Amino acid sequence: MKVIKKPLNYIKACEHIKDYLLKCLKDNLISAVVFGSYAMLVPSIKSNLDLLVVVHRVDDTVEKILNELSVNFAFSYGRTLSITVLSAEDILMSVDALDPIIIGVFWSHDILFDRNNWFRKQMDSIESKILAQKINLKMKRGALVWTVEDLKSLRKNTTKQQ
Repeated sequence: MKVIKKPLNYIKACEHIKDYLLKCLKDNLISAVVFGSYAMLVPSIKSNLDLLVVVHRVDDTVEKILNELSVNFAFSYGRTLSITVLSAEDILMSVDALDPIIIGVFWSHDILFDRNNWFRKQMDSIESKILAQKINLKMKRGALVWTVEDLKSLRKNTTKQQ
């Protein structure tokens, strides 16, 4: 399917995503979070919209719902919606390990929905870990980077916990 790129009405698109997820996923939905170039406020006409969906259970029904959302979004907004779906347990493990992907989401995100502030609490936990381990995060050319010393320290601290 070829997607025709046109300017995206970000607020309208986010409302559409949130309403659809709440209607279809109901109580299984924990959080919906935009990350990437739109969250950093630097999208181009070619940018896709990156979405993290956190649910209690990932199953075939969730995958089908998110696939339908992605297709519908492409037709409605002329943009690709790139969806990453993770369970709450997956997020907790990523936060505990300071996984680079979750740190990237931490760096710049826009929360569309957050049941009981669950996702915000996970981001607070990441911030505490980064500060405690004195990790020096920087943005270079649109990518999140940290120094070799920070990575060595992170690896040493993560290994000690296991």
